[in-house]
Amino acid sequence: MIKETPRNIEELKKKANNKNSWRERLSAVNVLKEYDCKQSKDILARLAINDPVFKVKETAFRAAQALGVTSHGKPIYLGKGKKGNLVKGINKKT
Repeated sequence: MIKETPRNIEELKKKANNKNSWRERLSAVNVLKEYDCKQSKDILARLAINDPVFKVKETAFRAAQALGVTSHGKPIYLGKGKKGNLVKGINKKT
């Protein structure tokens, strides 16, 4: 683990905030988890708590947990992933 801020932190912030591509957010998480700095911890905590895609949320949670990140002094928790069909009527036969 590297104890400094990544040189491309601004680019990683943009990737982590990209609402159109969960793959970009996931790649940002995979880079940020290697750095032990305040900015990367903040981004990982935000994604671990608020990301709508469970795979990104889980990866960010595991990375944040390894870095000892807390939210308002309390440990963060990983909620359950949504199950079943996320698109209403996807299996409906016409």
